[in-house]
Amino acid sequence: MQEIIVYSSEHCVHCRNLKKWLLESKIDFKEKDVSIEKNKTEFLTYNETGIPLTIIKDKNKEKRILGFSLKEIRKTLVEETDISTKGNL
Repeated sequence: MQEIIVYSSEHCVHCRNLKKWLLESKIDFKEKDVSIEKNKTEFLTYNETGIPLTIIKDKNKEKRILGFSLKEIRKTLVEETDISTKGNL
């Protein structure tokens, strides 16, 4: 089973757009607001330069996607799941 985590901030336009797209596409995800110290500390362990940062975990694999890149997110979700179960991608 896939786990999708989005590190974001309420002040980030790209973060809001990404979360809106995920919700509209009925894709379950966990949001971690980096303004909360615990989430910020966790985010910093990835050594990435900005947000949104999407982490897609499936079995023993982990894919990081920096920014709001629909092309990359769709590609990763299709690679990791049965295409027939993701009609909105």
